[in-house]
Amino acid sequence: MALQRFSPTRWHNTLGQHEPEFRCADGDTVIIETLDAAGVDKDDVRRATPPNPVNAPIFVDGAEPGDAL
Repeated sequence: MALQRFSPTRWHNTLGQHEPEFRCADGDTVIIETLDAAGVDKDDVRRATPPNPVNAPIFVDGAEPGDAL
């Protein structure tokens, strides 16, 4: 188990088929910088368009459908 940090550079306003932006192992702790619902970061800079931009998919090695993440 490792502690990892993920600072994304792309966000999506849709769920679906997007390539993973980050990979981690089962049991890792991941600290993620994210945006508010308007697409604004912690420094008050707009990084994405609203509504509700989300960090791109994170791939968890060993995760299977139905697993709680």
